[in-house]
Amino acid sequence: MIIYEVNLTINPEVEAEFRSWLTDHIKQMLKLPGFIAAQIFTRKADEEDRALPKKALLTVHYTVKSRKELEEYFEKYAVKMRADGLQKFPEAFTVHRRILYPTLDNNPF
Repeated sequence: MIIYEVNLTINPEVEAEFRSWLTDHIKQMLKLPGFIAAQIFTRKADEEDRALPKKALLTVHYTVKSRKELEEYFEKYAVKMRADGLQKFPEAFTVHRRILYPTLDNNPF
């Protein structure tokens, strides 16, 4: 399993509406092949974030069964899934994504 991480920086004037939309968006994502769980986190502002005007900072972790299924998402579904938020909230948020892989020794500490 891998984590597909989506970091969102949201303008405060749309935060409540965005959070509502995000909940529905995540439900749609979890219907896609390979997506098995999701969690929303609130991020604490780091130095880079503190230099910006007050923004809402959220991170979504999607648990995906495999890199193959994540690649299938990128090829078949990503454009449509991403377009929905961009159309609904143009210029009201930024997004950064990354993929997290388990280490070879994934034992708990």
